[in-house]
Amino acid sequence: MVTPNPFPAGEQICVGLWYHMYGKTMGNLSIEISDQSGTLKTQMLVAYGSQGFEWNYWSTVVNALTFDALIAITGVCGAWKRSDICFDDVLIDLC
Repeated sequence: MVTPNPFPAGEQICVGLWYHMYGKTMGNLSIEISDQSGTLKTQMLVAYGSQGFEWNYWSTVVNALTFDALIAITGVCGAWKRSDICFDDVLIDLC
């Protein structure tokens, strides 16, 4: 999932989401920040591996950047058919 419009340079961005990650070969969930050309600037790990059979909340504030930023949420589920990842109630907005 990628934000449809970039956030302006010099503004703080609040990011929050609920996630569920369960399974023996679970991958990871991360937030990626890129410029308008799609060049990855930074990546923040939200969670890695199985997080139990429950929903968890994660949030952060992205400090003011020197470029207009696109925010993406990326998830890598496990290779085994019983490793699932999902996220919901996503908030990405100026603080």
